[in-house]
Amino acid sequence: MKLLFILLVLLSSIVQVRSETIVEFPELSGAKPIVVERQKELYTVLQNVNKNGSNFLKSEAFGRLAQFYYVHEYVDTSIVLYKNAIELAPQNSKWHYLLGIAYKSKGEFDKVIVSFESAWELNDQYLPVMVYLGEVYLQQGLFEKAKTVLQNVLTQNNNYSRALVGLGQVLMQEGEAKAAIEKFKKALKYQPTASQINFLISNAYASLGDMEKSQAYHAKKGTVQAQMYDPIVVALYEESRSYTYYNDKAVQAYRAGDFVNAEIIANKAREYGPDSPYPMVTLANIYVSTDRVQLAVDIMEKAVQENLDVPSFKYILGIIEEINGNNDKSIAWYQSVLKLDPYHKKALLNLSNALMRKGEYDKALNQLQLLQNLDPENPGVLHKKAAIHAHQKKCKLATENIYQAVKNQPKNFAFLLTLVKIAVHCPVEKQVLSDALNAARNIYQFSQKTYVVETLALIEAKNNNYQEAIDYQAQAIFQLLSINNKSNQQKIIRLKENLELYKKNKYPETLFDKTDVDLNPLSFSKIK
Repeated sequence: MKLLFILLVLLSSIVQVRSETIVEFPELSGAKPIVVERQKELYTVLQNVNKNGSNFLKSEAFGRLAQFYYVHEYVDTSIVLYKNAIELAPQNSKWHYLLGIAYKSKGEFDKVIVSFESAWELNDQYLPVMVYLGEVYLQQGLFEKAKTVLQNVLTQNNNYSRALVGLGQVLMQEGEAKAAIEKFKKALKYQPTASQINFLISNAYASLGDMEKSQAYHAKKGTVQAQMYDPIVVALYEESRSYTYYNDKAVQAYRAGDFVNAEIIANKAREYGPDSPYPMVTLANIYVSTDRVQLAVDIMEKAVQENLDVPSFKYILGIIEEINGNNDKSIAWYQSVLKLDPYHKKALLNLSNALMRKGEYDKALNQLQLLQNLDPENPGVLHKKAAIHAHQKKCKLATENIYQAVKNQPKNFAFLLTLVKIAVHCPVEKQVLSDALNAARNIYQFSQKTYVVETLALIEAKNNNYQEAIDYQAQAIFQLLSINNKSNQQKIIRLKENLELYKKNKYPETLFDKTDVDLNPLSFSKIK
C-alpha cells in the first residue's frame, strides 16, 4: 500500500495538480481480491494517461478512481480525487455533480450547494442535478431558491414526480396547502408506487382542517419515495464495478431467461458486496426459477437474519415458502412483514390468499378489508373477495364482487375467467351468464390453455349449447392426453365424465377446488 502512496505522489507531480492529491490511500489488504484487482486496473489507466494523455484524459482517469473509492465508501479519498479531476477539466459538469454527491453523503451541505450550483451552471439541461439542488435548498430552508430551480425542472419536464414533490413541499412552507396537494397528487399519478407521497398529502389536508381526507391518505402512507432516473449515478456504479453493477447485470440475465449466466454474475456480485443482501435476493429468484427452492429458502433466511428490519426480505421468504408448499410458514412470514409494515399491500394480499388456501375464509376477508381500506378503488380486492365468497358458497356476494371487478377492468383475463366460473356454479341473472359466455369466448381467442378450454365448455353447457360444450371438452381432453403426464390422469378421467354428461345434454355440478388457478389467484411459478 505504501507503494501505491508513492505512485500517487509521482503521478500528482506529473499532472501538476494541487497538493491535496498527496494523500495516503485507504488500506485495501482486507478487501476481496476482485476489489483490489479493480483498484490496480484503475491505477494502471491513470499511470498510462499521465505519460502522454491530454488533460481531459487525465481528468477522466482521476474521476474514475474517485468513483471507485466513493462506491467502496472511502468518501474522503474520493473527494480529493474529484477535485483533481475538476482542476484538470473545470468545464466538465459531471465531476462537480459527483463531488456534490460525495459531500452530500457526509452531510456537508454548504459544499454540496457549491458543487451542485457549479454543475447546474455548466449544464442546465441535466435535470437530476437540478432536482437534488432544489431538495438541498429546501432542506436548508432556502425556499425561494428551491422554488426557482424546481420550477425550472418542471418547465423542461412537467411530469417529473420528484420535482413535483419538492415544489409541493415548498408550497406547504408558503402556506399554500391546496396548491401543494395538487402537486403531490400529480406526482402520485405519475408514480403511484411512491407511497410516501400519501403522507405528504395527509399532512396537507390536516393543515386545511380536513381530517377525513387526511386520515384516508395517512392510511395509505408508505416508505417508497418518488424516484428519478439518473444516468450519471448509474454510470458511477457501473464504472466502479461495484456489487450493484454485477447485480444489475445478473438481474438482466435472469429476466432474459439466461439462468446459468445470471447465477455466475450474481455470485460475482456477492464477491464484491459480501455484506449486501441484494445479490442474495437475485440468487433466490434464480434458485426458484431453476427448481432449487430449498436453496432459495436458505439464502433468504440468511438475508433476513442479517437484515431483521427489512420487510421486503421477509415478504420474499413468504412467497418462496408458498412455492415450497409450506402454507403455514408463508403465513408466518407475511404476518411478520405486517408487524414491521402494517401497510404492506402485497403482504396483506398474499396473507389473505394463504388463509383462503387453509380454509380460514373469515380471516382472509379481514385481511382483504384492511387492503381495501388502504386502496378503496383496487378492483383486485373485489376479485379476491369474489373467490373467497365462492368458496363459502355465497353466490350473491361472489357474483356482485366479480361483476364489479370486470366492469372496472373489462380486459383483465383473470377477472373474466373468475366471472365465468362463478356464473357456472352460481344461480345468476341471465345477463351475467351471457356476459360470462362472451368473456369466455373472448379469452379463448387469445389463449387456448386447457383450463381456458375446459371453462369455455362449462359455460357453453350452462347456456344449453351442448354441442359446443362437447367440442371444447374434446379439445381439452386431447391437449392433456398429448402431454402424457401421469399427474394429469385424474383430471382426464374427470373431463371424460363431464364429456359424457354433455353428450346427454346434462350439466356437471362440479364444486370449486381450492387449487383452482383463477379462484386462487396466487399460484406461483416464480417470484414476482
